[in-house]
This record gives sequence, structure tokens and C-alpha cells, in this order.
Amino acid sequence: MSKTPHLGIAWLTLLSTTLCASAQSSTVLPDPVPPPLPGAIPDFSNQAVLQSFVAKATDLTLVVNTPVIPPTVPAINPADPTDSRNPPEAPELLGRNLSHSYIIPGGFYFHQFDWDSYFVGIALLYKQVTAPIIGVVQNFLDQNGRFYNIVGYIPRELSPYQGFSLPDQCKPFLAQMALQASLVQNDFSWLTIALPVPPGHLQEVLKPRLYNYYTYLQDFISYWETYRQTSDGLFLWTSEVESGIDRSFAIQGYTVGVDLQVYMYREYLAMAGIADHLNVPADAKSYRKKAATLKRAIRNKMWFEADGTFYNLNPYSGKPIKVPEWTNLTPIVNHIASERQAYILINRHLLNKDEFWANFGVRTLSRTSPDYNLTFRDTLLSYWNGPVWVISNYLLMHGLLNYGYRNEAIELANKTIAMLVNDFKNPTIDVNPISKMLGIGGMHEIYNPDTGSESSPGDFISWDLLGLHMLDEAVYGSDPTSTGLYTREPGRQDEQAEAPDEIQD
Repeated sequence: MSKTPHLGIAWLTLLSTTLCASAQSSTVLPDPVPPPLPGAIPDFSNQAVLQSFVAKATDLTLVVNTPVIPPTVPAINPADPTDSRNPPEAPELLGRNLSHSYIIPGGFYFHQFDWDSYFVGIALLYKQVTAPIIGVVQNFLDQNGRFYNIVGYIPRELSPYQGFSLPDQCKPFLAQMALQASLVQNDFSWLTIALPVPPGHLQEVLKPRLYNYYTYLQDFISYWETYRQTSDGLFLWTSEVESGIDRSFAIQGYTVGVDLQVYMYREYLAMAGIADHLNVPADAKSYRKKAATLKRAIRNKMWFEADGTFYNLNPYSGKPIKVPEWTNLTPIVNHIASERQAYILINRHLLNKDEFWANFGVRTLSRTSPDYNLTFRDTLLSYWNGPVWVISNYLLMHGLLNYGYRNEAIELANKTIAMLVNDFKNPTIDVNPISKMLGIGGMHEIYNPDTGSESSPGDFISWDLLGLHMLDEAVYGSDPTSTGLYTREPGRQDEQAEAPDEIQD
């Protein structure tokens, strides 16, 4: 494939000034908090090194004009023969699949993915870049009812070429993306733009109504509730690939996933926040009530006292799937776990060096598991079964902050940044062309938890960009993924819109 003109200098310039803004200007942060205790000294110098490395690689794209670093691309124009994404065999699909600007995990992708887009978007929000994040939501929601005539079904991946990862459903991050981007731009009006009736929608026959991106989001939520919710009020993954935890031993066909409940809880809160801003108080109240109900169900039905952890469940037998995976720890991310549950979960498991806590972050599978595997280059079975990922480090860092483990959160941020800096300082044979020209390394998908060395082939961008501000967030206690109610600057702690805690510990 020749050099791809579709990215355009405008997008390259945007990203060279966006992704690594801290290397050039300061981000607004809250008032300073007391200094960390000894043993948890934030290494801001290393964070600056990481920001500098990424800034250099991004700036060079202005010269070589190749889509390696920038994770955003403009909308496809089916009529443009110079757009290399236009497959001549199916041009009629393109305008419907990716008609808005969107985010990709890395330069070698043309695909739009669900949770990759959300977490890359969090990095973009540090400089108030919202258009490609909203574009991702619009592209996904434009698929409403297109497949199987099922309203609310949205594929987890969109591609200009072929396939849509059918029948996997898009993970519940769309409302969170919509809320966060709309809060930053202080404009929710795009959600009320009139849209056509989704194919297969009986609502128009039974009770006509207006359709817009907000109602499409409601359809998306309703799909989860109609087709994926058990009688216990919990939600189902259909496969490990749909969950994003590829090759997970904790997902065995239809599975009640701990992580899925957390994402749905956040999605309910995001829908409530959107409803507030659109002045639909009845919807806001309903979604908060659903969030509170789900929170109770997670605490009461997925917690196993004898093991001191949450587990995925077999939906048919109700029995726990006792695989010690990092997703068991995710109820600390949005303060879903009770104080007592969190204390046990964090001290017995997360901070246990024989299980999850490692030199460079959190192992994705406990070292005590017989399936623990770090040999990615020999077998793909290691993927989420031991190696460290930036995304799991990031989420669990915020979980630690939620329960007062600030020093440990700073330590985890330091470890993550050191791992990424080490990757840049030690080039491998499979880095991208930009890094090769600079004589530096890049970032990868997974890392060895003990040595910090990269453990996967190919260069990777995606949510590794969260490392650029991870230490700031740990030190200042800020969470840009917070489903807050009010307009805010990313990186600044704001009032939460969380469901009320109605359970006594």
C-alpha cells in the first residue's frame, strides 16, 4: 500500500499537539494535595521522558506522512478514488459504516474498535479534542438495527473492508464516550439531531416517537437488557473475544463477567448524566436506579467470601468460574465493592506479590494459576494470561485511589511509565518506521511483569497513551473517566454522579 493521503496534515498536526500536550504546555490540575508518604515518590521526570518520546514520534509524521502514530482518521469519502480505504468491490458500504471521523488503535489499522476508542479518547480529551470521539459513537450508533433487524445490536468493531465481528456486541462504553466528550465541549446538542427510524423497529408502529442519537443509545442499552440480562439482573458475555480479554480461561461461552457488570454500571451512570443535560429527569432517575440495583447484585451475587474475591459466573448453574483473573478485581474501579470487600480484595490479592502485584504492574492472571503464561512469542495463550497491560494497570490504579491506597497507586503509575520509557529506549526489530528513523523504540500491547520487556510483536498505540498522564492522575487523585455531572477539565476531579450506596457493609 502506498503512502496514505487520507490522514491529512490537519489530523497529523492535531495529534502532534494533542497526545503529548504535557511536553509542551501544562494541563489544568486541582489544588495540590499533601505530598505522598516515603516509598511512593512520584517520578515526574520519567513521565516527562515518556511524553517527549511520544511527541517526537508524532511530530515526525508531519515529514513522512504515514499513519503510524496518529490514532484518529477522518471519515471515509466513498467518491474519493485516492482514499486507499475504498474497496472497489463494496463502495456502497463505506458511507454507512464510517461516515464520521473516528479513532483507531494504531497506524496499521483502519478499524474502529469499542473500548480502544474510549480509552484513546480519554487521552485526546486532555486537550479538549472531541470530534473523533463523538464520531466513534455516531459510527457505532449508525449501525442500529442494520444487522439481523435487531434494534440496539451494534457490532464491537467497524471496518471499511469486511465483517463486523458479528455476532459480538459492542461493549458498553458508548454512553461514557458520549458523556465525556459532550462535557468537555459543553455541548450535548448533537445527541438530539433527528435520525431515521432504525430498521426493524416496532416502536414506530406501536408508539411513534422522535429518533436521535440519544434514543439510539437507549436502544443500545435496551439490547443488553433484553438479550443479555439474566433473571438475577446480571449481564452476559458471549465469548472471550467479545469481552476483549482474548483467550481468557475465565470466560467459557455465555458467561456472567465481573468486568461487564462494572462497564454496565458505568454506562447506566453515563446515561443518567446525559439525561440530566438533556433535561429528561425521569430517564436520569431510572438509570441511576438501575445502576444501584446492579451494584447490589454485583456485591451480593458475585462475591465469594471464602476466597475473598469476585468471580465470573456460569449463567446456567450459577457456580463461580474460579479463574484468578485481573477482571475479578474491577469492582474497585468505580467504588462498587464495599469497603470490606475492597480491603480483602486489595490486600489478599491485588497487592500480593505471589499473585498479581509485580515489578511492572498488575499481572493479568495470578501467578498461582496453572494457566499463567508469559511466552507470547511462542504461544498466543499468554495474551491476557499473565503479561502486564497498560489498560489493566490504569483501571486498577484508579481502583486503589478509590479506597485510599494512594501510595500504591503512585507506585503503579511509576511502574507503568518506567515500562513504557524502557520500551522506547530499547528498540526492537518490530517497531514502526517512525521509531526506526528516530533510533528509538515504540510501545507494545503486552509486557513481561517481572522484567518490563515487551512481549508482543508489532508496535502498539491505543490505550498505552493513558501512560502520558497516569502519574498526574495518581498524585492529584483525578479521574478523567469519571462519569461526572458537570462541565470539567480533563484531569480535574469533579463531582460524581454515582448511584447511592444503599448496602450496609
